[in-house]
Amino acid sequence: VALCTVSQDLVREDPDYDIVRYRYVWTSGNRVVRSVTAAGLRDALPRTAPPDATCSVTPGDGRITGPTARAAG
Repeated sequence: VALCTVSQDLVREDPDYDIVRYRYVWTSGNRVVRSVTAAGLRDALPRTAPPDATCSVTPGDGRITGPTARAAG
């Protein structure tokens, strides 16, 4: 299983108290293998995931998005 976890050190309260959602985009090569938006701080690919999968996470509150972080799976 490949996991992508948002570090608690990077979690900030939204100034106007909107719910922050995270857009997780998993890619392998140039192909998107999973794309999901959730309020959870973790997303996963099944153990059948490509070994070269990478995860990009972009936080947002529905109006403003933050910087995208990327990590190898």
